[in-house]
Amino acid sequence: MSSSPSSGFSRRQLLSGSARLAGGLAVGGGLSACGSSEGKEPTDELAAKLAGLTTRDAVRRPGHFFSVAQFRLLERISDLIIPDTDTPGALAAGVPQVIDRMMVTWALAETQGEWLEGLAAIDTRARREHGMAFVGLEPAVQFDLLSRHDADALSNGDQNYRQIKSTIVEAYYSSEPGATKELRYDPVPGPYQGCVPFEEIGRTWAT
Repeated sequence: MSSSPSSGFSRRQLLSGSARLAGGLAVGGGLSACGSSEGKEPTDELAAKLAGLTTRDAVRRPGHFFSVAQFRLLERISDLIIPDTDTPGALAAGVPQVIDRMMVTWALAETQGEWLEGLAAIDTRARREHGMAFVGLEPAVQFDLLSRHDADALSNGDQNYRQIKSTIVEAYYSSEPGATKELRYDPVPGPYQGCVPFEEIGRTWAT
């Protein structure tokens, strides 16, 4: 169960709320650069920029792209953007694991670097404003910080953050829980109807 202020709400209530962490962009950004990235590591310059994320357990795990600390940050951000409501959220759908695997098997080094910089920017803001890593903050403080970071990043055209948020949303709605529980899924659709009142459906169609 998510500890964000949206717990107990429906997904429609969450999306119509004032924070709108799960909204604010058109789904479709995702990973802009793709291809095999096996064995590629961030540059020394990028590694220096990520010093704020370095902790004793921040090591690369075999078969994974994100360090332990980076993955924990990704998990928390994913949960805040799409928490559990009346339907499963990003964590239940395995969104962080999907993104981690995409970084290993699909993303080019440039995209990997953009993701690391985007995550580092959120953690750096938390350390600057509160003196500790983002994951160490109280849930309400995390929600407030990410809401402000979201508004600032999207209004300033921060493509790194936009890519992170867009891919979290895409991965969620491409998952089984997102497609079959959050969206309306019908494995054998009936006849085509070009215009149906939304009240008769209750959710957006996945098919």
